[in-house]
Amino acid sequence: MHNHNGQDRAVGRGGEEENHEEEEEVETALCSLFKHALQGGASEVASGLSSNRHSFGSAWLLLQFIKQGKIRVPVRKLDLSACTLPPRKFFLLLAAFCNSTEELSLGKCAFEGSASPLLCHFFKMVEATRRRRGNAGEIKGGGSCLKTLIFTGGAESVPEVVGAIAAVPAGLESLELRGRLLNPPLLLRSLGAELEGGGKLRGLSSLRVVMDAEGLYGKGTGEKCASRSREPVSDRMPSSDAVRSSFSNSSLVEDSCVKLKREHARLERLAFSGLSCCTQGIGFVPVLVRRRQFVALRSIELRSCVFSAECFRDLMSALGSGGVKVLEKFDLEGSSVCVPISVNRGGRAGRDVAELEMVDESWVLLSKALVVETLPCLRELNLVMENGGNGALSARSAGLLLSSLRNEKDRPPLLESVGLKLGCVSSSDAVTLLSSVPSTQSQRKFLYPFLKILHLSLRKNEALAFFNGLLRDWEGEGAEGDGGGKRGCLPVAELYLRIVAGGDESAAPLAESIRTGLFQSCLRGLTLTVFDDLQSTPVGIEAKIRLLKALGEGPLPMLSFINLRRQNLDDGDLVMLAASVRYGNLGGLRHLNLGGNLFGRHGIEALMGAVCGGGLRFLEILDLSRTRAGEGMEAVAAALSSDHGFSSLHSLHLPVCRVDDEGMRSLSSAFCSTSNTIPSLTVLDLNLNFISSEGLETFLESLLPQTLPSLQCLLMHGVRCNRHTARNLVSQAQAEGKLQSLTDFVV
Repeated sequence: MHNHNGQDRAVGRGGEEENHEEEEEVETALCSLFKHALQGGASEVASGLSSNRHSFGSAWLLLQFIKQGKIRVPVRKLDLSACTLPPRKFFLLLAAFCNSTEELSLGKCAFEGSASPLLCHFFKMVEATRRRRGNAGEIKGGGSCLKTLIFTGGAESVPEVVGAIAAVPAGLESLELRGRLLNPPLLLRSLGAELEGGGKLRGLSSLRVVMDAEGLYGKGTGEKCASRSREPVSDRMPSSDAVRSSFSNSSLVEDSCVKLKREHARLERLAFSGLSCCTQGIGFVPVLVRRRQFVALRSIELRSCVFSAECFRDLMSALGSGGVKVLEKFDLEGSSVCVPISVNRGGRAGRDVAELEMVDESWVLLSKALVVETLPCLRELNLVMENGGNGALSARSAGLLLSSLRNEKDRPPLLESVGLKLGCVSSSDAVTLLSSVPSTQSQRKFLYPFLKILHLSLRKNEALAFFNGLLRDWEGEGAEGDGGGKRGCLPVAELYLRIVAGGDESAAPLAESIRTGLFQSCLRGLTLTVFDDLQSTPVGIEAKIRLLKALGEGPLPMLSFINLRRQNLDDGDLVMLAASVRYGNLGGLRHLNLGGNLFGRHGIEALMGAVCGGGLRFLEILDLSRTRAGEGMEAVAAALSSDHGFSSLHSLHLPVCRVDDEGMRSLSSAFCSTSNTIPSLTVLDLNLNFISSEGLETFLESLLPQTLPSLQCLLMHGVRCNRHTARNLVSQAQAEGKLQSLTDFVV
């Protein structure tokens, strides 16, 4: 009996060894498989597996193998922002968090419901690990602890975010908050508590807050579809009452701002995007700067923010206070100043004069601050702001700012890169912007050699001064040496020109400047616009021909945007433009606006023929609204179905274009084959056309499930089609597997 028991135990041990060997073989095979997959990038593979419900098990195994050292590949970044796992599974993944991970991105599922306490527990685990292993350099395998934490996607309640911030592990270097997930005043108090004194964020060097459109203006006010061109922030301003109720009360600002001791102010980068002084308390920034609480601050980035006039003035005043001596970058790109509309005694509405003067004063304060004694380290200045709120530079303010930048007697900072958006500039200043000055050296010497980005809006007289000054300057130099070989070396890297109601006088020198190659390496955008007043006239026939010929005589590889709206372009003009496209001179265009013109079938056929040859293969937005483009829908369909045509197009605008049922049948031919999928098209605008239910039905029947896979917005408002019938037709098409991405159908 005893022998039998011994034999049984031996057999049992043998079975266990065999099972162990099988497990090792399976583990080795899995490791080999993962190593092969990780050749495409460890961070990308790990993040991709972790974000999918179906690959949750594979993601957990991969992270475990890396954590145990069985796969020696560091995962520096782990992005879980798109993860949709339930809380317990999500934090089972985080339990396998790799010591080598330096950047962690967390999404909405990290805050929802029962996830919030689990997130706090995870942060405590990370902090406990940091304490056990000392500093980051002593971690096994040479890895480093978490340095960057990104919250993105949004949370339903503010306490969830505040609680997560209070629990973040000590030692973070960078914290980023994105999306509709916070109440800024409450958030600032929470951040202040952690930054102050011995708080967990005392070592933070970068703080970035990015609000989306929904978070800034309230739920449901963001864009519903990409077809509606993105409005400047200033065009979606809050009411004047909201502006006046902003953080103008000093006690409220003090309560919301971060109160730091100078010896603990290590923050080097402060970046806010999409915040509003009116609703999110961006007004705390000037307070911090003026009180010298961020003495180590090297970068202030306030992009796409909305300032009140008072807040903007306080910000510029704070810059001149000397509280940011080591500041290297000041960036206001896309931001705007909201000046409320008031009604005068005569009953006329207009911008508040007092606040406009306050904005003007702000620019004067900035001009005075641009001296080496105040901002000795400033190297990058970006003032490409939106103009819609009438907070733009006036001609006087622009002159003072330009004078301070070029006046060597006042010792301006040693700037390396400056971006300006000048909506109003005097003729004398316009001449100097890109002109050179006499120099004994072989190279040209410019008044503004640091000017790298320039958005310039010019009226008739200013445009004449600008272009004629350039031509005189460069023609004089071209007579020496290589006969103009130095042309095309303007200091500016990105030039966006907007000619306002100039007529023939400004268009002719513009055409000559393009023809001579002055803008070959820098022109990014060109707009000719007409205002609805008695003095505004479109470009005349002769100047228009010269301009269109100039576009065809030399390549403009950097040009990405052309707006020729309402310039009376007829078929002959479009034939000339098509020649420029055919020759490849406009091959870099991303956005082409030809709306409001006179061309019809012949012009469209010429342009689309050039497109079929690959002349606009990178075009993303085409606007043919309020033209007779509907007469040439066969040519449009041919360009859409061509292999070399609109391969990158995502927005096609054809409202008020005389598109009828016959045109819809022609358009249908572009989508009736599996080879014509047009994967990039997301917006199709057919508003206010002569389309009946029959035309829509023909179009939908021609579609295949594979065609138009990305179409999100179909606009057919004001067509000759019954609304109920149209919706039923679209619903039926979706039931057949078509238009699966469609989210916005307007009829």
